[in-house]
Amino acid sequence: MQTDDPLDPHEIVLAIEIISPSNPDNDYRAKTRDYPAMGIPHYLIFDPRDGTWTYQWGIGRSGGRPAYENRLHGPYGEPVAVATDLGTWTIGTTELPRYSAKDMGLVPERRPASSVGHLTPAASCCPVPPIVTHCDDDQWNRRLPWTGWQRIPSMGGTMTAEPLAEPNATPGCRWPVPPRDGYTVDDLFTVPDLPPHTELIDGSLVFVSPQRDFHSIMIDLLMAGLRRTVPKEMKIRREMTVVLDRRNGPEPDITVVRADAVTGREQTRFQAADVLLAVEVVSPDSESRDRDTKPHKYAAAGIPHFWLVETGGGAGKHPVVRVYELDPVSKTYDLTGTHRELLKLGVPYDIDIDITSDALDEL
Repeated sequence: MQTDDPLDPHEIVLAIEIISPSNPDNDYRAKTRDYPAMGIPHYLIFDPRDGTWTYQWGIGRSGGRPAYENRLHGPYGEPVAVATDLGTWTIGTTELPRYSAKDMGLVPERRPASSVGHLTPAASCCPVPPIVTHCDDDQWNRRLPWTGWQRIPSMGGTMTAEPLAEPNATPGCRWPVPPRDGYTVDDLFTVPDLPPHTELIDGSLVFVSPQRDFHSIMIDLLMAGLRRTVPKEMKIRREMTVVLDRRNGPEPDITVVRADAVTGREQTRFQAADVLLAVEVVSPDSESRDRDTKPHKYAAAGIPHFWLVETGGGAGKHPVVRVYELDPVSKTYDLTGTHRELLKLGVPYDIDIDITSDALDEL
């Protein structure tokens, strides 16, 4: 079936993703959460970075939400057998291409042939996990080479493999251990393998869940409206870290910053003193942070304007924007207006944005 229209996930038997060097977390983590929740029974990942595949199937529950119960991992060269209600499909992987070191922004590392076992010289620049293995959830999240193996059930039989020799290897892998006094803003940008859009709140790392459609299109609507009338002394940015102090680096959904605070394309953060407006679009997993924690911290840091965006009650679920201004004496926010149809303001500059449900539906 060829169509440009969205597919009903309940009609999808197998989803296949090919890992991108720039954003592997999206396929390994976000979609591994999303696809079972959508009811997609089989999920296959091909990873041209290290020449491996990962097959997940059988929807159960874990941590109170749908999750795949079975997982197999193997190298290119071994076929993948996907047993579905429509039959069993065997997918050959021998001829699948690998990313080059240039594709991944790496310099190939030459290693002796004896150290790479069954690999060909052309593929020896990348580390290789065991041939087929089962990994626990912590190892899966970290996506590191595994050191052990187990017998695991597989469509009508058992697949086993021996581990690669790794002198002095310690089985298992773990998340970073928090420092005694918590993380700092510097850690936020140096701890490896953090998920995209990780925030730092009171010295703790906060991971975000996959966003809903309302969250995405509401940000798009506000961004377009803000940019339409923004003066040249200001810039609009989306999902950039704002450094409030040494232990707090939240990431507002939208910020209005002073133009001279934008220093280049590689910039990763702004200082609170450069932010004129912070906007948070409430998500189910972040209600407490967006409504309570972040506004208090933004106000204490002296950010003069704050918007809280939610869906209103009723069948239409129309947007509601609550506008706050900072009391410079108490360092708290005062509510100055609640907007449901038109967001028309004079601060921090002249703003006129249609926020009706119809405006969202056009996006």
